Amino acid sequence: MYFFNCFVKVTNKIHSKQIIFTFFLKFLIITDMGFVYLLCQVETETFKVGVTKNNIDSRIKQLSTGSSHEIILINKYESEHYKRIEGWLHRKYNHLRTDGGGQEWFNLTINEVKNFKSDCEFAEKTIKSLLENNDFYN
Repeated sequence: MYFFNCFVKVTNKIHSKQIIFTFFLKFLIITDMGFVYLLCQVETETFKVGVTKNNIDSRIKQLSTGSSHEIILINKYESEHYKRIEGWLHRKYNHLRTDGGGQEWFNLTINEVKNFKSDCEFAEKTIKSLLENNDFYN
């Protein structure tokens, strides 16, 4: 409904097809869906929180190339705000980052693994609220 009201206001004020097309194209880009995923490197029991717009199995194959460690998918969450949700999770788990594992590998507890989807849902709800009600969050 928010998009529709916004679109009507813009079209009532602006009659240029180019500007309307640009606005609509921007909306399509913003709402592009992607996945936040939780992977586990089995031997080390470390977890990767990442994002992809593509097939998650393909991403696992990319990560597995040159590594002898098995990587499996634990959970995934699809959202138009997938990049922001990933950032939220990275900040939440910052104190659990692995040594030498880069920015996306963490030593998560069982509870954090179990709560992955609910954490994603909470982050998305918070992000949507900020986008709708806070002009400084974009």
